[in-house]
Amino acid sequence: MRYVRITQATRPRTRHALVLLVFVALSFLLFAAADLHPTSTLIGATNADPSLHVWFMRWLPHAMSAHINPLFSAHVDEPGGVNLMWNTWVPLPALVLTPLTIVGGPVTSFDAAVTLGIALSAWCMYLAAEHFVHRTWPAIAAGAAYGFSPFLLDHAYVGHSNLVLAFVPPLMLIALDSILVRQAVSAWRSGRWFGLLMAVQFFISEELLASEAVAVLIGIAVLAVLRRGQLANRWRYAVRSFAVALLVFVPLAAYPLWFQFFGPGVPQGSVTATNFFVTDLLNLVLPTDAQGLEPGFAKTVSQSYAGNSGEWGGYLSLPMLVVVGWAVWHGRRQLLVRVVALTGLALLVLSFGSSLHVAGMDTHIPLPGLILARLPLLEDLLPTRFSLYVALMAALLVAIALAATPQPRRRRRWLAVSLALLAASYLPPLPFPTHSATSPAFFAVTPRPYPTNAALLVVPFSQDFYSPDAMLWQAQAGMSFRMPEGYIIDTLPSGRAGTGPPPSSTSVVLAAISDGRATSAGVDSDTRGRIATELHQWGITGVVFVPTGRHDDAVRNFLVSMFGDSYRTELGVTYWPLKAARSAPPDQQRGG
Repeated sequence: MRYVRITQATRPRTRHALVLLVFVALSFLLFAAADLHPTSTLIGATNADPSLHVWFMRWLPHAMSAHINPLFSAHVDEPGGVNLMWNTWVPLPALVLTPLTIVGGPVTSFDAAVTLGIALSAWCMYLAAEHFVHRTWPAIAAGAAYGFSPFLLDHAYVGHSNLVLAFVPPLMLIALDSILVRQAVSAWRSGRWFGLLMAVQFFISEELLASEAVAVLIGIAVLAVLRRGQLANRWRYAVRSFAVALLVFVPLAAYPLWFQFFGPGVPQGSVTATNFFVTDLLNLVLPTDAQGLEPGFAKTVSQSYAGNSGEWGGYLSLPMLVVVGWAVWHGRRQLLVRVVALTGLALLVLSFGSSLHVAGMDTHIPLPGLILARLPLLEDLLPTRFSLYVALMAALLVAIALAATPQPRRRRRWLAVSLALLAASYLPPLPFPTHSATSPAFFAVTPRPYPTNAALLVVPFSQDFYSPDAMLWQAQAGMSFRMPEGYIIDTLPSGRAGTGPPPSSTSVVLAAISDGRATSAGVDSDTRGRIATELHQWGITGVVFVPTGRHDDAVRNFLVSMFGDSYRTELGVTYWPLKAARSAPPDQQRGG
């Protein structure tokens, strides 16, 4: 049997294809527990954000087939609906994966997006590293260090497909090198390429595009200071290139941006908590539960970090800091090393937020992130997510370190040991966490037990991180019904952004009974009247109760007291068909 060796002598296209296959295989092996059961198993330790992203995967094909505006949905939080531009939806991946969604279902597409996201991110980092160091194996190491970095695996751990699909930042490094440094092709060509990358990123994650803009400005400032003597000869080309990039980007993004800020359901004020999702200083060297090797003391410390475990992706590890430090010291006279190191350091400081946090305590030491926190729109950027670009810069420095390894055997062994320790510290939990995505048969059978596009009240009521199931069931049902609930960013009656629909008597009572804090007998007639009024306003034509094992009898007794005993228990649910309260307008009558 003949084996193909990946060497510098291998044809570039063949070499790149082989490296891509290797990264896809590694990613598939990592997520095999879910990828081998793609219709019923979600990648991730919870079903909260994964359920939301599964919903995003199914919404776009439904909107296209129904000829309605994909930027707005009245299928959740009905009848008000939701402006999806204020959510973390992934329209481009959903579009590309539409055939897979139709054939295999939205859960399959979500798992594919995460699996391919890791592989593509690693591969594009390999391409960027090889562009700069011209060495294959150092570039492969850089690709692995970025694609399988704690940041990306941490977001795979919680199902953030929009952040796992992080293949654009490495490609932007190549484009920026062409625009700012080499300037070997026409400004039209380099600008067009950069504009397309901006558009691709916009339709994957608008937040990442905004943070990339900050990172690019920092990189340009660093380069301008280090090469200020060449500004006079280079700034015109760069300006022309970025102008062309905007000419490409603006027509593609203009309508979605208009809809986001001038369409229905636009929230007022900040969407996210200020100085909450930040990188703790100790997170740089102490692993979290998203890593396979987490000592007990590290676990104790990490539980005190600000934010939540889904945003503790700032881990670099001591071995990575050693390798990066070695690369910076030995390459300190090289322009590339200095730009990468200084830019990475600035982005690391931004990831700390407005003030420094140490072991979960806010020291109130002000940091430059305070500037971003006071700028419109940029205030919604989560500081900790700048760790993505720290991982990017660190991976490129790994490639530089390997490409510049001196010949003495002792030094090569020292670097090899550091890289081995780095690989061990980056090892994720194995097998990688998964979560069941099985829906009651009620939502999967055809013909549907309810009228198409009916407004259904689904219990448990979906309104926050802890109640996302209805989103998953609606997606797996092919968006065949609407509901007045949803784990999604919406605009509250106050005008501010909130998670889930506006508070209602229905949601409060159902949550209280499900949690064991109330009983059916404790719900007075006035509250029952308000619930009946809300159901009438929402146009509810059916109530679906799915047992969860949490106070099911109490919930069922309450629903019987509200809707009577004319129900059917079948296909894993209890279903009350109701008379139509009103005719609810379709999605296309709201938002275009």
